Amino acid sequence: MKSIRNALILGLLSTTNSSWSQEMPDTHIAFPIGVTQDGDPIPAWLPKDGLNVNSPKKHILLVAGLGEKKSTNAVKQAIHQLQDLPNSESYSFAAILDANPGNHPSVEYPPKGRAYNDKTNPAAIYLWRFIGIYGPDFVIDLRLGGDTPRIRMGKRSGGIDKALAKAIKAETNSLPDGALASALWRVNPAEVGSTPAIQLETGRLEPIQAITDLLPKLNNINNNGIPHSQARLQLQARSKRKPIETASILAATYGNNPAPQYIPALALVGRLRLAEITGTASHQAHVASLLQPYANGQKNPLGKGLSGNNLAGHLAIAELAFREENSAHARLVEAAAQLAHESRKSTQDPVSGHKEMSDSVFMACPILAAAHALTGKPEFLEDCKAHLRYMQKICLRKDGLYRHSPQDKAAWGRGNGFPALGMALTLTYLPEDAPGRVEFLNAYRNHMKALAKHQDATGMWHQVVDHPESYREMTVTCMTTFAMARGVRKGWIDTKTFSPHIHKAWTAINQRINTDGRLIDVCTSTGKQKNLRGYLDRTAILGNDSRGGAMALLAATEVADFLNND
Repeated sequence: MKSIRNALILGLLSTTNSSWSQEMPDTHIAFPIGVTQDGDPIPAWLPKDGLNVNSPKKHILLVAGLGEKKSTNAVKQAIHQLQDLPNSESYSFAAILDANPGNHPSVEYPPKGRAYNDKTNPAAIYLWRFIGIYGPDFVIDLRLGGDTPRIRMGKRSGGIDKALAKAIKAETNSLPDGALASALWRVNPAEVGSTPAIQLETGRLEPIQAITDLLPKLNNINNNGIPHSQARLQLQARSKRKPIETASILAATYGNNPAPQYIPALALVGRLRLAEITGTASHQAHVASLLQPYANGQKNPLGKGLSGNNLAGHLAIAELAFREENSAHARLVEAAAQLAHESRKSTQDPVSGHKEMSDSVFMACPILAAAHALTGKPEFLEDCKAHLRYMQKICLRKDGLYRHSPQDKAAWGRGNGFPALGMALTLTYLPEDAPGRVEFLNAYRNHMKALAKHQDATGMWHQVVDHPESYREMTVTCMTTFAMARGVRKGWIDTKTFSPHIHKAWTAINQRINTDGRLIDVCTSTGKQKNLRGYLDRTAILGNDSRGGAMALLAATEVADFLNND
């Protein structure tokens, strides 16, 4: 019964308005920041003018639910009333309406466990990482009750926290290190930056009164008001990087592995694009040197035989074949395509190795299209068509999204990113006069329209595309952004319709890339899952990741080219 209840809750979340969204002021958007193991959303109201990290307003985040549940209604009322304050133009107020749905035991921050599939209390991890990537200037953990109002802080380290404590008359060193309002000073959520925070106990005051009493005191900090947090300053710096700058950061970490498998191959393709856009020949020379052992026959790129991973691993070789007068690269692509061709038993069969997963639209179709373009052999184009038709037959949903496999209808994020990237590359490689090219073009356009509907207000696509309570995932956002940017640049899709999606997505991607190439929320390797919960509970990697780095490098270079032509 519990699994049925969870499925119903999760399904309804994506299709209907809940009470917490219906009560929201027009100035805000309803935004679930995560989902518990019981299927409960973690609800938030985000201000429309607070989604831009470069806005002049100071961003304040109210957190309810870590103490008594009555604080949820108090925060709702406060958000409505704070809009009418005389100095409301100086602040932007966001709210986590219930940071602890289900009233799980309290945890210490930073929370332990893996994001976001900790079985004990994933809500704490969702909250922690959301605060990091949202980058508020100030966090208020609101607690109701007590005899008198209290403002509590953890250990001070000097600087702004010392000035803040003095200005607001806070009780310092009165919170344990593991309290949220203490840990936010000391640790960087999502590896972005620290955030000033307090625990505000209202006493006998109305919550709105306790908050409004606090605001003038914040204005007195160093006679200049509360400054931007380190987290927000870091996000601002990242948002101002040009795509080509970000691509160079990524290329320094990724794109050095010569293995003929899809992940390192895509990073090498990204480096080739970087060479093309910047005119820096060293990138292409580096890729050519890495792949030289395959071109001269010292190594076999097919390894132990045909697989989707190895087929797609030839994409960097194909890109070199289009760029260099080296017939060896074209022969390697042809050999891979020939093996794929021979794996089909009949004209209706797909290429083998698809494992019934939507990933295979990318794993097989682009390299077959490249082989057709390089050799002119019609059988490779027919293989490509047959493979796409089969994967659409078993994985394409009526709403235009792809389920990952026939085992469950869940539209896994990267399970849609793969077809998006796959069709964009296939169309890139196919000659304009290729027989049946319109079939690929229609498949691409329909998928782009379906994906566009599910981009969230921050610019991201989610771990399960049509479930906004699932986490915002890096690779599906990068792959979709690449596909849209390539499509606009090539004229496959409408500029006016899709350019806003690309701009918004790039801002979100850029803010999730650190100066050392570390990334935020890359879904780990994922095979077929039996149900929606299986996709919701896939680990979200924080740090260096070769898969995420390759996808981000592709997106950065493509957006750079898109902006040059925008």
